[in-house]
Amino acid sequence: MKTESRIAATLAILAFGGMGFYLRQPKPQPAAPSVAPSVAPRQEALPVVALAESQARRVTRIELTRPDDDDALRVQTITLEKLGQDWEMTSPLRTRASASKVKALLDNLQVLTLVKVLEPSAGSDEAYDLTDAKALHVVAWTGEDKVSDLSFGRTVPEGQVARTPAIPGALVVANSGSKGYSGFLYTRGVRSWRETSIFQFRADEATRVEITNANGVFSFSRDGTTGWVGSFTPRGKSGVLESPEGAWKRFDPSKVDDLLRVYQSLGADDFGTDADRARSGVDDAESTGGVLRITLAGDRGDRALRVGKLTKSTTRWALAGSRWAIAVGGDGTLYALSPWTAGWATADASRFEGTTADPPP
Repeated sequence: MKTESRIAATLAILAFGGMGFYLRQPKPQPAAPSVAPSVAPRQEALPVVALAESQARRVTRIELTRPDDDDALRVQTITLEKLGQDWEMTSPLRTRASASKVKALLDNLQVLTLVKVLEPSAGSDEAYDLTDAKALHVVAWTGEDKVSDLSFGRTVPEGQVARTPAIPGALVVANSGSKGYSGFLYTRGVRSWRETSIFQFRADEATRVEITNANGVFSFSRDGTTGWVGSFTPRGKSGVLESPEGAWKRFDPSKVDDLLRVYQSLGADDFGTDADRARSGVDDAESTGGVLRITLAGDRGDRALRVGKLTKSTTRWALAGSRWAIAVGGDGTLYALSPWTAGWATADASRFEGTTADPPP
């Protein structure tokens, strides 16, 4: 075979093999169309309705407006104001307010949590009892600056319906759990907002107890080394004090301890009005009830109470046999004391005596 023919044959074989290789290669696939990654719709952040802790510490006035418990057609506003370190109720009457209850309300204002916007636009107040005539309206100030303004209406499955001027429409705040709206903290009546505490001291601080009433004068004293020693000066039929009795053989020192256990955390069961004050008898307590004075060790001062006539109160908190009382040196508040509590001020000698003729050991 000629050289030229061999070359031609070789080239033909190479060409055929190259074609086979080409045919065996996978065909290129068309590129997949590009698809943008899916993005979840953006959720609008719910606004904050809670009172900031720094604001709560500086609150000086709170107004609570809602339908009156005794007349749903009448709206009543209870105003609580901080004067110095103490809280007072300044309307509908002026008196001491319970600092612990005010603190509980402020604590709850700080944890209120919005869970959803129920109605995004105005106009739903009537449907959810958010009108001025039906809602509970809570406003808090720091000085002249309003730091919280919320109204609460109906309860729905999701929580408590609320409204604030800063956000149109009806909102829902949580009403369960640690961050829930606690309605009872806001809907207390006038009586429940009042400070019921009259005295606070430790019984072991007392060194002397004196009682003056229609039965006579009782005097009990002790020092750091001895127990209670008692004396009694009876009052005659004419009301004049007689000579002190001799040794009080039936005197039981434990009865004074019983008295102090009651009076060391003395609280009122109810309160009187200005009209009650005029006929309470506390100004003539020595004859209408009794005057009880407790002297404390050191410079802790005295605790004194003037107990007057029976209250004859008909309120739902009244106890039969309760008496009016007023703290000496207090703010003039007229309290109602239970029969057992008031009975120490009106006691006769038998209340401080034991059951045996011999003095207790």
